Amino acid sequence: MNTTAPAAGLILSSPVRTAIRADLSRAGQLPVPESRTAAALARDAAELHRRLRHWMPTAEACRRAEDTSPSARARWDELLHTASQPLSPAPSIEYAIGLSVTLREMLRGVLRAAGPGPSIAEVTEHLTESIATAVYLPGSAVSPDRIAAQLDCPSERVRHVLTDLTARGALHARGARLVITTTDHQHTEQARYVAGQLRAQIGAGLHPPGTGLPAASSLARRFVCQQPVIVRALALLSADGLIRVPPAGRATVLDTARNLPPARRAARLARKIPAPADEAIDPLLRDVHRQWIRRATVPPAELTHQWGQLRALAHAQTRRNSWAPDTVPAHRLLAQLAAAPLPKSAWLRPWHLAVLAAALRAVLPARQHATVAISVRLGPTRTPGAPS
Repeated sequence: MNTTAPAAGLILSSPVRTAIRADLSRAGQLPVPESRTAAALARDAAELHRRLRHWMPTAEACRRAEDTSPSARARWDELLHTASQPLSPAPSIEYAIGLSVTLREMLRGVLRAAGPGPSIAEVTEHLTESIATAVYLPGSAVSPDRIAAQLDCPSERVRHVLTDLTARGALHARGARLVITTTDHQHTEQARYVAGQLRAQIGAGLHPPGTGLPAASSLARRFVCQQPVIVRALALLSADGLIRVPPAGRATVLDTARNLPPARRAARLARKIPAPADEAIDPLLRDVHRQWIRRATVPPAELTHQWGQLRALAHAQTRRNSWAPDTVPAHRLLAQLAAAPLPKSAWLRPWHLAVLAAALRAVLPARQHATVAISVRLGPTRTPGAPS
């Protein structure tokens, strides 16, 4: 993507840019205060109207160049409609101010449209591809200014694209922020991930046939997610005939679960990664949790390193010969999660690390108070049996 040439081939010569800036400055001075005579006000309005008509062809070229964006197209149509109206024979001060505002917005729009960086169509293509490939994770907030800085283009251009993507449903508002919408396919991927982990835990004997699974709220804390994801996952396991989900109460593991094959185990890493030092454990668990809660983009190499550290720490915890009786289920759960491979979908991998970190937090000594407090503030992640 070209980030140095003017967008969409809109090239303004140096004299034209100078004229635009001069008219911007002049428009900011007109009309003068209300104390002026009606004749002077009419003269100011006529000059503003004449400048608007002068720049209309340039604005129309910008409108054609940004035609791929409904948001930008609507804004240009509004400005061009105002500029095309005949001059009022008896202009008021409000009318003249309106002309001044329209002229300034039109000229600023021309400078932005002809500015450096990718065009609106290219920005749209870039963001659409980034969302599709989970460069921007589902649920993550997007910043127009940050994207504009990355692409070296005006932030207003990015804002038009974000408005268009919101209208398509690719983004949605969450408070004052815009966040990436989680698609139905991605919701299904989340449910399949949880169902796969629960299937492995049932097969490993963590939930024997005839016993009940933890409540949905407890499973949501275990898997660092919302309860609707758990409900979908339980429905998948029920459809496979592994559990029975009553209208009320906990799901029960059925006898058919005795025939489950062993779960697939993660392959050894090409390079052995040691467990973190004691003083680095809290920051590691906190960072992994925050990455998922904030849907931060993590470079693959860094993610793999964190996974290796978490696995090494889990193996150190589960190799102990003596566990307190009330922590045996948590240790067995940790061993199963540490042996599980990373999800195939790259956007789910930070989530897998957060789940593993939550399982670690449940068995670590009670000295990890700071990490637990941060986790409670950011989201419900502490698993049953974790120190409080």
